[in-house]
Amino acid sequence: MKVSIGGRKRIANFSLAIPKDEDAWIEFNSGDWELKFNLLINHESDLEGVTRVSCEGAQDHAKLVFKNLPTVSPMAFSSPLEVAFELGSTIVLLAHGQMVDNVALLNLDFFSVERRND
Repeated sequence: MKVSIGGRKRIANFSLAIPKDEDAWIEFNSGDWELKFNLLINHESDLEGVTRVSCEGAQDHAKLVFKNLPTVSPMAFSSPLEVAFELGSTIVLLAHGQMVDNVALLNLDFFSVERRND
């Protein structure tokens, strides 16, 4: 099944339930490229109520860190987050999620975007 949104081609989708104090690993292919992500859920009491998402490169994977996921209403990305680059295209992430009790519920959509040579 093919899905595209705003010219972005969806290459992977994951719905995850990650218990508190645990991490998750996801792996998938985009063309000849194998992508690996380590998902971490952090809570920072000094930033209570402020949700942040970051993507950091590591040796053979990327770390996606979700900080202070909301408990009342879900958070969603307002724009795609660039998480990887490959020859001729960029991999972006759109996601939404929230904490329910001590479990992070996340829905992650990864897309491939053709880069233009401007």
